Amino acid sequence: MSLFYGQVPNEIFQLPSLQVLDVSYNLGLHCSLPNFKHQESLHNLNLSHTKFSGPIPNSIHNLRQLSTLDLSNCQFNGTLPNSMSHLTKLVHLDLSFNNFIGPLPSLNSSKSLKVLSLNHNDFKGTIPSTHFEGLINLMSIDLGDNSFYGRIPSSLFRLQSLQILMLYNNKFEGVLEEFSNASMSLLEMLDLSHNNFEGSIPMSIFKLERLLSLQLSENKFNGTIELDVIGRLQNLTTLDLGYNNLFVDTDLKNASSFPNLKTLWLSSCKLRTFPNFLKYKSSLLYLDLSSNQISGTIPNWLWRFDSLFVLNVSYNSLRDFEGPLHNLSSSLSKLDLHSNQLKGIAPFFMKNAIYLDDSSNRFSSMLKDIESHMPYLYYLSLSNNSFHGKIHESFCNISGLRALDLSYN
Repeated sequence: MSLFYGQVPNEIFQLPSLQVLDVSYNLGLHCSLPNFKHQESLHNLNLSHTKFSGPIPNSIHNLRQLSTLDLSNCQFNGTLPNSMSHLTKLVHLDLSFNNFIGPLPSLNSSKSLKVLSLNHNDFKGTIPSTHFEGLINLMSIDLGDNSFYGRIPSSLFRLQSLQILMLYNNKFEGVLEEFSNASMSLLEMLDLSHNNFEGSIPMSIFKLERLLSLQLSENKFNGTIELDVIGRLQNLTTLDLGYNNLFVDTDLKNASSFPNLKTLWLSSCKLRTFPNFLKYKSSLLYLDLSSNQISGTIPNWLWRFDSLFVLNVSYNSLRDFEGPLHNLSSSLSKLDLHSNQLKGIAPFFMKNAIYLDDSSNRFSSMLKDIESHMPYLYYLSLSNNSFHGKIHESFCNISGLRALDLSYN
């Protein structure tokens, strides 16, 4: 990384024999793109992580040999010119983290395109299926964090080389189509979260044998999903089905399912008990079972994972803990127990915890030497419980504490 700063002279873009212009990661550089003259040599333009701004000029199509255009993490704005459709040599296009607006021009003439990243802008409108027709080399699409709406272009489900499809945080809607030739698909990451999809989850998704990450949360999917069916995806490391209208059946008949599972989000999935198969998934890092209908006792095996980093069981009807709770070597960094019916002594057995939310329960007592049990706490909420008496001075000895809430006791 260099430390250039100031305004880039427009003349540099007009050098007739220039093939590569890369000034990326110079946060002090600023400029706007000039009108491009007909240019047959420039094939790599990388301005990422600078303060370049303004719109992309309509003359961009004059860069006939352009194969890499990376304008990510800048301050560009405006709509994309339709002339971008004439950049037939494009292989890598990254416009992410800018302020672009408006519709997406067709890219179906860029037959060599492999990577398309438009995430974190404010693109709007529907995307015709023809925009992606024939892009047989496309491997990665990220349209996340925009305002696209309407149906997903059906052509996306037929791209043979596609490995990554990220459509999160948009306004896509409707019933999802089935993936054609799903068992032959190369898809590894599928993120459709935070949209308005409805109906049943297509069964062909569970035939995407290479899938590593499946994120479908915060949509309007409905029906019953059996984890036994999803468990056929032997490579899956991340599964997120939370906040839909799904009933998730966690009764696994095959004990070898999910051998590589690291992240499981089942928030608001109408669970009534802790999924029993989880006690054998010692590789779990993140587990979210919040906003369900789980009642009774928190099992002791939850604290004995080798590497569980985050556990969220808030908004259930949990009443107590299965003992014993001493001599535990829990790896938890974040524990969220709020909005249950837990009572007795508040749990302080996580040596590595930095975030603990015990609020809105019925806890009535706590250990006096908190700082020795959880010396790294950054956030602690004990509000809306049944604590009484004096606030113990050990709270003052937690040197890293930044937020402490003892209200409503």
